[in-house]
Amino acid sequence: MTFRSLKRTRSSRRITPALLALGLLGLCLPAWAATPATFAAPVESSTGPGPRYVATADLNKDGIPDVAIVNILHRTLAIQLGSSTGMLATQRTVALPTSITLPVSVAGISDFNGDGNPDVAVVGNNVVATFYGDGAGGFLSTPPGLAQLPSEPAAFRGLAVANLVENTATPELITFSPTNQFVFIVTAPGTQFPTERPVLLSPNTRDVAMADVTGDGHVDIVGVNAAGVMAIQAGDGTGKFPSLENATAPNFAARLALGDATGDGLRDLVVAGNQYVSVTPSMGNNTYGSFIRSNTTVNAKDIALADFNLDGLLDVAVASATGPDVTVLINQGDGSFAQPTVLSTSSTASDIDVADWNGDGRPDIVVTQEPANTAVVFLNTTGIVADVAVRLVARPIFSLFNPSIRYDVSVTNNGPEPLDMATVTASLPAPLVASPGQCTPGTRSTTCGFGAIAPGATQSRFFTVPLNLFTLGLPYTVTARRTASTPLDPNAANDQASRRCIVVGPVLTSCN
Repeated sequence: MTFRSLKRTRSSRRITPALLALGLLGLCLPAWAATPATFAAPVESSTGPGPRYVATADLNKDGIPDVAIVNILHRTLAIQLGSSTGMLATQRTVALPTSITLPVSVAGISDFNGDGNPDVAVVGNNVVATFYGDGAGGFLSTPPGLAQLPSEPAAFRGLAVANLVENTATPELITFSPTNQFVFIVTAPGTQFPTERPVLLSPNTRDVAMADVTGDGHVDIVGVNAAGVMAIQAGDGTGKFPSLENATAPNFAARLALGDATGDGLRDLVVAGNQYVSVTPSMGNNTYGSFIRSNTTVNAKDIALADFNLDGLLDVAVASATGPDVTVLINQGDGSFAQPTVLSTSSTASDIDVADWNGDGRPDIVVTQEPANTAVVFLNTTGIVADVAVRLVARPIFSLFNPSIRYDVSVTNNGPEPLDMATVTASLPAPLVASPGQCTPGTRSTTCGFGAIAPGATQSRFFTVPLNLFTLGLPYTVTARRTASTPLDPNAANDQASRRCIVVGPVLTSCN
């Protein structure tokens, strides 16, 4: 998937005062102080057959991002409405034009026809199709706007959207063919841009993006090829590109994004390739410094930029071209990336995008999985903590036939955030074995599971141990420990509790 950086940098995010303060603090931290980002367990939703490309926007205008997905096998464009939990609703589909036999990108989510509703663009072969949204998460019954581009030896690929002609209501899209040096500009809803075909002096271009990288307030076009040559066409705000400069990245470049990776207020050129992420800093005035290379273990298939760990610096998420999973790399403060967090996917990641599904100001990640016909949302939990306090109470239960000791395990959520789940495991000295009950017995242990707990609330579970397993007069200590919880528990001091019991006689047991 290409041409995604501009769309991501323009996506809306709600930043709370606390998160803003955290981000500003991060700007002052040295590189070694960067902390990893954390994410909740994946939320997986079914899609149509062959979901290869994905783009995010609030298509039904309810304040929650939705996704537009191109399903390759049935050649459809699908809208799946988002939710604050990360689940994506059943798709609403529309067939692609018959002239698009090979769709290669979806992007350009913007209001192309001026009716106030977000629209979606798809490119394939030598056609750009613009589908008009109805503002309710579907499409108008009118046919899509089509732009027929000049025939080329290979299909066009990639899309980006921006207002290249300033102070106009209708944005432009760009697309390119990798077999030539031309970027084609299309004025939505379907007419070819009349005056300009900027030349990118990078044969066999792999990816293109649009943003202001020169610092003059006008949108520019940047392209990169596999040799690491980047051509920057500096826009003048009228749709013309009078100034061309070249910059460099490492060889085997695959994907390009534009964003401020060095923290100086200028958008830099971020390239991912075979086992690296590279930043070429913008110096302003269409000049560029030497690239900063960070080695990775990923052969990049797609990238997304966002401040995932909330320290005020752009990080990068990379999807692999050779295997499953998405790797999140943290900006170390100087444009280099490290401290990888691997988000496990059940199948190969086809495409990725970034949005905030639960409105907490943290950028979340959506991944399409073409072989599995699914899409996965990873909710960002960076900085979200819930302090779990464990308490254990032991008391004898006298019964004529089944005397026992009952152990009550309680979990209190000290906050500040809601607790999603917790697991407490009680270790039992030999020969003690727990009886089945509200906890699950194991070998010399029993495990108690706890569901969602609000801040300040408590949940309890119990298990029992038969008294006939105790040797008279010997002390036995049972310890209950928190072994898992979501979100992060910042305080280990209250994660365990113990009780010591002695069976003195058939009707006399002491626990403390």
